[in-house]
Amino acid sequence: MSKLASILVEQNRWRALMKKPLLSLASAEDRQSLAVTIGFKLDPEVLTCDGECSRSEVNRKYMLLTGALKQLVKIDPSLSLQASEWI
Repeated sequence: MSKLASILVEQNRWRALMKKPLLSLASAEDRQSLAVTIGFKLDPEVLTCDGECSRSEVNRKYMLLTGALKQLVKIDPSLSLQASEWI
C-alpha cells in the first residue's frame, strides 16, 4: 500500500467512526483536507507526541507523512503551498 493510501485509509477509519463522509482523492476539497491533516501531523509537537515518541518512531512517522504528502502534491500540484512546505 502506498504511503498516501495508508494515510487515506487511516483518516477514513476515523471519519467512519465519527459518521462523517469519507475522503476521496477524486475530490479537490478532500485532497486539500488531507494535505492540511498531514501538515498538522508534521508539526514537531504532534510528530513527537510532545517528546514521548522514540527517535525511530518519529523518523518512521516523518517518512510516512512526507512520502504521502509528496504523492499528494504529485496528484494535485495546485494544493495550498502551506501544505507542501513540509516536504
